[in-house]
Amino acid sequence: MANDDGTVSVINGRTNTVTATIPVGGVPFGVAVDPKTNTIYVTNHFSDTVSVISGRTNTVTATIPVGGDPNGVAVDRKTNTIYVANLRDSTVSMISGRTNTVTATIPVGREPFGVAVNAKTNTIYVANEVNRAHPCPTTFSSHSMIGGVKHQAKPPCQASSGTAHYVLLCPVTIFSTSSRAR
Repeated sequence: MANDDGTVSVINGRTNTVTATIPVGGVPFGVAVDPKTNTIYVTNHFSDTVSVISGRTNTVTATIPVGGDPNGVAVDRKTNTIYVANLRDSTVSMISGRTNTVTATIPVGREPFGVAVNAKTNTIYVANEVNRAHPCPTTFSSHSMIGGVKHQAKPPCQASSGTAHYVLLCPVTIFSTSSRAR
């Protein structure tokens, strides 16, 4: 659990008690876990960094600079790749879990907020916040998927991939990393 005081609380799920408090960067926001490596990734919204925590020792092992105002974070445990939505820059930072370095910065829709990974299809979904007062406007710009396949959000926030149809609360950028180097 990320806290406003620049810490992450570790909670034992059996006893529901806090077992550790870990100092991280300014205003920790998103938290993701790679169960395969027992590594935790925390976005630090005001520090423009990601803290890497060892689940074995509950200590920060690395601090990775990313884009402006990082929010959502997701782990692809199959590829040991971490994806961070950078709100201010309208980008996603792609991080190697092996080297704890940013390997790519991917432009996405306006103000990306959340990110999720489908490891089975090697597809990353990024929720883009357009307008806080009207989260689902009636007009959108198109976003390109990596690999050249285009996605056009349609009112009221609908998108089709050719094989599936999605109804969304906000525009979403969808991309595949299958053609990207690791």
